[in-house]
Amino acid sequence: MTQTDIQVRTKWFHRGISDRTSILEVGAGYQPLFPKAEFSVTTVDHACRDELVRKWASNPRVDTDNVQEVDVVWEDGRIRSTLPDSAEYELVVASHVIEHLPDPLGFLIDISNCLGDGVVRLAIPDKRFCFDLFKPVSTAGDFVFSHNTSDQVTLDQCKFLDHLLSDAHCDGEVSWGLSRGLRPKFVSTLDAARQYNSSLNGGNYQDFHRWSFTPSSFSLIMLELFSLGLTDLEITDVRPGLEYEFLCEAKVAPPFRERMGPSNENRRLVLRRQIIHELSVQHQTLA
Repeated sequence: MTQTDIQVRTKWFHRGISDRTSILEVGAGYQPLFPKAEFSVTTVDHACRDELVRKWASNPRVDTDNVQEVDVVWEDGRIRSTLPDSAEYELVVASHVIEHLPDPLGFLIDISNCLGDGVVRLAIPDKRFCFDLFKPVSTAGDFVFSHNTSDQVTLDQCKFLDHLLSDAHCDGEVSWGLSRGLRPKFVSTLDAARQYNSSLNGGNYQDFHRWSFTPSSFSLIMLELFSLGLTDLEITDVRPGLEYEFLCEAKVAPPFRERMGPSNENRRLVLRRQIIHELSVQHQTLA
């Protein structure tokens, strides 16, 4: 990853945006894409600035001076309930956020309702090139189940158990890009997973990757959710980001857009074939 790669990524997020554009940035953490000093941005995070600074204070890789004031603290529930009723944004941005959310479909519904004619831009980890290596790709059915379940606590506990059983690193790194000869190792032991499983009795939020994607698998989820009428968001751009992620832009589709036609059926088939190819690329990176 070079400075040029970072600049290209930032340029993609900033395209068509001025200091007068109304922006909602979710989960900026210590790497905000839209600094408050330069943009008209409302920031949402899971804790206030002081708590975030304390969280990362001991991490030598984090410059806590970059942590901005948080306008809206989103601890649980739907994000729309934390925002003003009349809030509407021209751009919603979330970098490495959607894979953490207990209810990603609810998030997509809520941001589409406050977008108007704007766009949403996401950066999403590519499971092939990070610690999600061994996890299966998530599906539209996973999103629907997590949105409709009446037992979010049990679902979350099972997701965290899967995380413990599959989380991996390579030479101590949590992301690595398109490398060859990788020798991944598990982060947690079976005993750690056993101890967690035997103590399942609470509902405390755990911060981890609940969902995992390749570019085509995420595109397929969005297409199928749109075709089923479960979201009005339609992908307009998917491209590589940094070496361990991809970038995705979506807009609210016009009301006349066909949802169930043969073009979407054909696109679904193409995407499923592309997923198989993408996972074969992942296999080629292993020693």
